[in-house]
Amino acid sequence: MKLTSKFRLPTSAMCVLAIWIAAAPACKAADQPDRRDYEEGPLGAADFTAAIPADTSGKLAYTTTELIYDLTYRYTGRGNRFEVRIESLKVRAVVVRSASWNRRPRDSQLMDHEQGHFDLTYIAALRFRSRFAGVQRSTGTGTGLDEAVQNLRDKVDRAMRESNEQVKQDHRDYDRITDHGIRLKEQSEQRRLQKEKIQELIGKSEGKGKSERDRDPAPRDDAKRP
Repeated sequence: MKLTSKFRLPTSAMCVLAIWIAAAPACKAADQPDRRDYEEGPLGAADFTAAIPADTSGKLAYTTTELIYDLTYRYTGRGNRFEVRIESLKVRAVVVRSASWNRRPRDSQLMDHEQGHFDLTYIAALRFRSRFAGVQRSTGTGTGLDEAVQNLRDKVDRAMRESNEQVKQDHRDYDRITDHGIRLKEQSEQRRLQKEKIQELIGKSEGKGKSERDRDPAPRDDAKRP
């Protein structure tokens, strides 16, 4: 069975950053997916499809990103007692095109600053993956399957919210240090640090994945939910 949850992280350039957690609206552009994964490439003009507000309060761009997790699980049950275990958990960073706009999509300096916000959300996804082993051991229990699934989901959501609090602070620090991209020297340094962190976390993730694949698989007698 697959579960999906979304954690929204709106970001804006040249203004005070505002971030919240909310359920994402189910909307799509007519000719392209509304949400695009980070792995599909850097931000481009096509990622900013929202109408530019009449009053932008000095903002030049507004980029909305989300952390999304997709979870599959297996369960065992005896009588009215169920236990649910994570089978796979994937955390993704996406840009929400219909909630993002840009007054100067060809301004490389502005776009680089917005890409930095997208990179920070991706870093949060990678950080969560690096602590996946601890989350993966989480189980959900209940007197019914739905209750057990909700118990497991609550635990994963709690861990995701912790990651979300960290990335919210990262976004605020990024805008404070760079003055929303105006301080070019600081902007360049922050982008360098972000890229280094991404490579560091990818390396850790790949090393951990190899280590786990080398282990002998544990016997399994549970059943997958249809």
